[in-house]
Amino acid sequence: MIHLGEYDPRLEGIWWVEEAGMSCNVYYLAEGRTLIDAGNFYGLLHELSQEFDLSVLENLFITHCHFDHVGGMGEIFDWCNPKVYGHLDTLPYINFRNVPFMKIMEKAGRVDRVVLLRGGERFEIGPHLLEIIPTPGHTRGDICIYEHHNRILFSGDTVFPSSPTENILAGADSQLGNMEQLIASLGRLVPYPIDFLLPGHGMPAF
Repeated sequence: MIHLGEYDPRLEGIWWVEEAGMSCNVYYLAEGRTLIDAGNFYGLLHELSQEFDLSVLENLFITHCHFDHVGGMGEIFDWCNPKVYGHLDTLPYINFRNVPFMKIMEKAGRVDRVVLLRGGERFEIGPHLLEIIPTPGHTRGDICIYEHHNRILFSGDTVFPSSPTENILAGADSQLGNMEQLIASLGRLVPYPIDFLLPGHGMPAF
């Protein structure tokens, strides 16, 4: 687990749990008590709990429905009861052992903890102003999350950092994705000034 604020003061309070195995990068916004993606490995919360009291976790944002981003949700709900934010074309497509996530939340009496997003919403969470950008293509319900004050893009699997020799674009899921939509979504990101790219896979770029 790495505190990104050690590399740039504008990232103060943002912690990065690096992807491992069949899991994605997970980001924790400490002052906002907020996780971005749930990953898919047991022990995520144990690792975070070495630094933070996760019983007070308030928010969980899901960038899309693939299991490497949502598989850790069960462990999270064993620890605490955050609000879950995801696109209306994401949360209904999440299943655990063939049981829909929304049905699980209904049976647990937690439907009020689910926030279905359409895109364009803004949330003031701690010191952060987060905007939801709908970026369908990789899956139909992908989102990116833009932090306005410090020009940070949490890009999920929509776009990854590039180098002078390699330009990395996420592919479209064969069942839930669409390459034309993905290319259009990249255009939707162009107006946003981005100083920090925090992707779902690979190294953060800044």
